[in-house]
Amino acid sequence: MINIRLLPPPCGESSTDGLYRSADSDQWRVHLAYDLEPGEDDQYPLEDVLDEYLVTLDHVVAQSEESGATDLVLTGECENLRRLIAGIVGHRVHDEEFTLPDGQVAYSLVTTPIE
Repeated sequence: MINIRLLPPPCGESSTDGLYRSADSDQWRVHLAYDLEPGEDDQYPLEDVLDEYLVTLDHVVAQSEESGATDLVLTGECENLRRLIAGIVGHRVHDEEFTLPDGQVAYSLVTTPIE
């Protein structure tokens, strides 16, 4: 995942630090967009990001098969969403493969600031 950016809330909801609550829910949400890197699929590392920051995918607003661009809304606790924004917006996020002592292959989520 690259070019991760914070988008304004959809439908004119009011926002604080990129976080908002919709009129029909008391859950905190954040609206993000990102692009996939060549060879990356749309499941990983998104699934690992959700696990790492304890947030859930509310819905995908738009997704382009051709360009790999995705626009989505995530929900979660306010502090978890703030950690997510600080941890991935403006960063490159990917899974890095490593081998465990018993020979099994595992993956670790890696975030690198974009300069």
